[in-house]
Amino acid sequence: MDWTQIITSIVGVVGSIGGITGIVSLYNAKSNKTSIDISNMHSMLEDAKAEREEAQEEYRKFKAEAQKYIATLRGHYAQLSGQFNRLGAKVACLERAINLSYRCKFPENIADCPVLQEYEKTHCDTCGAQSTEVE
Repeated sequence: MDWTQIITSIVGVVGSIGGITGIVSLYNAKSNKTSIDISNMHSMLEDAKAEREEAQEEYRKFKAEAQKYIATLRGHYAQLSGQFNRLGAKVACLERAINLSYRCKFPENIADCPVLQEYEKTHCDTCGAQSTEVE
C-alpha cells in the first residue's frame, strides 16, 4: 500500500465519521430548534394570558366605576325630576292666577282682586282669615 492510499483511506474513514456526526448534529439541531420553538410559544402564551387577565381586571374596575356613576346620575335625575314637577305645578298655579286677571277691574279693596284671591288659595299658608288690604 502506498502512502497516498493510506491517507485516502484515513480521510475517507474520518469523512464518514464526520458525515455521521453531521447527520447526528443536524438531528440534534432540529430537536433543539423544536424545543426552543415550543418554549418560545409557551412563554408567548403565558404573556398573552397575563395581558388578558390584566385587561379583564381593568374592565371590571371600569365597569364598577361606570355603575357607580350611573347610580349617581340616576339619583340626580330623580332629584331634578322631582324639583321640575314641583316647579311645574307651581307655575301652573301661578298661570291660573294670572289668567284670572282679565276679570280684575282694579277693585277698591285689593282683597277683592280675583288674581290675589287665587294666589292666596294656593300659596298662602298663614293668611287664613287675615285681611290683605293695602293701607
